[in-house]
Amino acid sequence: MNANALIQLSVLLLVLTLLSEPLGVYIYRMMESGLGGPRRLWPLEHSLYRCCRVDAGVEMNWKTYAAGLLAFNLAGTLLLYLLQRWQAPLPLNPAHLGGVAVDSAFNTAVSFASNTSWQSYVPETTLGNCVQMVGLSSQSLLSAATGIAALMALLRGLARSTAATIGNAWVDLTRCTLYLLLPLSALPALVLVWQGVIQNLHPDRVADLLRGAGATRTLPMGPVASQTAVALLSGDGGGFFNANSAHPFANPTGSAFAGIGADTPFYNLTTAAAMWLGRYVPLLAVLAMAGSLAAKRRRAAGPGTLPTHGPLFLGLLPGTVLVVGALTFLPALALGPIAQQLQYSR
Repeated sequence: MNANALIQLSVLLLVLTLLSEPLGVYIYRMMESGLGGPRRLWPLEHSLYRCCRVDAGVEMNWKTYAAGLLAFNLAGTLLLYLLQRWQAPLPLNPAHLGGVAVDSAFNTAVSFASNTSWQSYVPETTLGNCVQMVGLSSQSLLSAATGIAALMALLRGLARSTAATIGNAWVDLTRCTLYLLLPLSALPALVLVWQGVIQNLHPDRVADLLRGAGATRTLPMGPVASQTAVALLSGDGGGFFNANSAHPFANPTGSAFAGIGADTPFYNLTTAAAMWLGRYVPLLAVLAMAGSLAAKRRRAAGPGTLPTHGPLFLGLLPGTVLVVGALTFLPALALGPIAQQLQYSR
């Protein structure tokens, strides 16, 4: 790691540290009461509740909360699947791209709804601007909102005692999207446009590489800055281009690598199953734990108490995360070179 990378990493860690307390207070106030959000969006929040017949004052137990999140994500998966399959007649499709194959559309829908955003296709030659914006960008935001809502439910479970509820799933999803994710994604999008990332609805352009030589190249156009900002904020890996942030139109300094041709029915269906189970089985477990913790009776601290706000817990938690992560990824990283060497030694 060179000096420039160290400086960037240090600045990032410093900014995150400085923002942790004020952003945490804002998120708490916004999620618990909605008062921390922009006042201009309050009427929109309440209008959404009225349209969907949601009683914001009624909380849910963990089973109802989990059912709400699953139903919300299933609906998002179905919508994204149908948008891809019926892409041909949709507006904002200047290249007149046809519908996506069944297995690829299913894989992409599960991928973005589960916040994985794995892409087995070439987005700029497969999806039009309408599907990119209405489908992929919206699911990138809403899948991130699902994760934040589950985290808030867990935090309520830790904080409450002898309680039967852990919040309202619809209220958490709405407030998180309106007051947190949308405002936070708008500013990076403007910065990306300022730095030269394209943001338009134009058809692809054909550029001459050498005048008079007849060599040309097609330059893809589209709403890249807005989708890139959402992708970076929500933590998923999807992008407008096949190369994602390594594409010069999305990030002039990025890099990426790939190799396997994964756009086949076998890979699309098996990876979709892996993404769905890998996302929602742990999510259900977290919500069940939140409900169990909220229902417990608070006891007086004793010699065997492990306070969640003490230094021991704060050290054990990231340590456990690192150990589990290492046990998950390091064996695969080590076995790869070993398997390759065994293959060469034949």
